[in-house]
Amino acid sequence: RRSVGDPRIMYPEAAFRNILIEGGFDVFFTINAECLDAEGTLIRELVRQKKGIVIWYVDDPLNPFAPWNVAAKLRGAPADYEGLFFFCIDVGFVEKLKSLGFTNVFYLPHAASLEWARSVQPVSRPPTALVTHVSHLDYENLARFEEMLKLFPEPFQGKVRDFVHTHHENLSRSWEDFRRDADLPDVEPVDAARIEHAANRIATIRTKIRLVNLIEKMGINVYGFDDWRNVLQNPDSYKCHAPYYHGLRAVYQSSFITL
Repeated sequence: RRSVGDPRIMYPEAAFRNILIEGGFDVFFTINAECLDAEGTLIRELVRQKKGIVIWYVDDPLNPFAPWNVAAKLRGAPADYEGLFFFCIDVGFVEKLKSLGFTNVFYLPHAASLEWARSVQPVSRPPTALVTHVSHLDYENLARFEEMLKLFPEPFQGKVRDFVHTHHENLSRSWEDFRRDADLPDVEPVDAARIEHAANRIATIRTKIRLVNLIEKMGINVYGFDDWRNVLQNPDSYKCHAPYYHGLRAVYQSSFITL
């Protein structure tokens, strides 16, 4: 499944495990290490069979709270296994994985099909707003992330708040750049990952809210979970949950610009 609540089962788990154990393939490809178990049983079997393993990370592989965390998913796999390859949509992810000893790590951003773009026909109906915004806000977890700040040692509590304010006002600055310029002390890697995750999540949520509120004055259609209703100045700006499996093109065509 793509998620626990997803009604579509991509492939039966038992059949998947049998095919993997039988080994009738050359390369195992997965996005965000999906289908690899937390116990490391499947990754060890792939290494034992000397299979090629290709993992495309579209999210932060070191996120300590995520089920795709590389330390959990690749438990039992040697970092220097020559058949293990990582591709990441963010250059920052590449450096993080290399710092853990993984060698075959490459930058691979999302692709675009120029042929498809040339074939797109003009929209027959006028857009209903200047801008369409599609995203998961995660507003219900904002208070949890802010509560986490109290668990961090000083000066990190104050500096994280400074970072959130800077990111919120300037709509820029990465945590890595901010931390380097702020000359913050070193902490244990696990703590550093938690601090970075909390800082980025708070900054992202607050920045999304600010941007959408600014654009509301010009007209915006917002698609995502209904927690957007809590922060919109105009309730009519919220439309519905984004129809990822069908109708997404109609969503994109409902405005001149899609964010």
